[in-house]
Amino acid sequence: MPRNLILAGGVYHPAEATGAPLVDILAEAGLDSVVECDVERGLGRLARGEFERLTVACLRFTMVQNEKYAPFRAEWALSLSPAGRAAIRGYLAGGRGLLALHTAPISFDDWPEWPALLGVGWRWGQSHHPPLAQAQARACAVHPSTRGLA
Repeated sequence: MPRNLILAGGVYHPAEATGAPLVDILAEAGLDSVVECDVERGLGRLARGEFERLTVACLRFTMVQNEKYAPFRAEWALSLSPAGRAAIRGYLAGGRGLLALHTAPISFDDWPEWPALLGVGWRWGQSHHPPLAQAQARACAVHPSTRGLA
């Protein structure tokens, strides 16, 4: 089974709620996942070749956009290091894919390349989080990741 690194956790998004459920879901897709809350440590492991897959499900950003984040900065603020950025670039340069979920576009907000790598970005003051509610989605492409979805 390919080893998958799940970067999880962050302010308002504990790893137990964001990363842990993904382990079982991705196991059904044939991935052996490890949840890592320390983004830099996880990316160091990725750079050393410990993982064949990468999932970003964390909420780790600079937290300078609003004073409401001030109480959380010491624990959760992150400006991704050059080594962390290089680990992601190197991983993707190897032709491997990136599974980016939920809060991934907000993360690494001071890295201009991140939205281009994802194909989507969070724009402070413009983007927003809709109210929590049930949602329906439909697969609009034939791909192994959508196999078996109703």
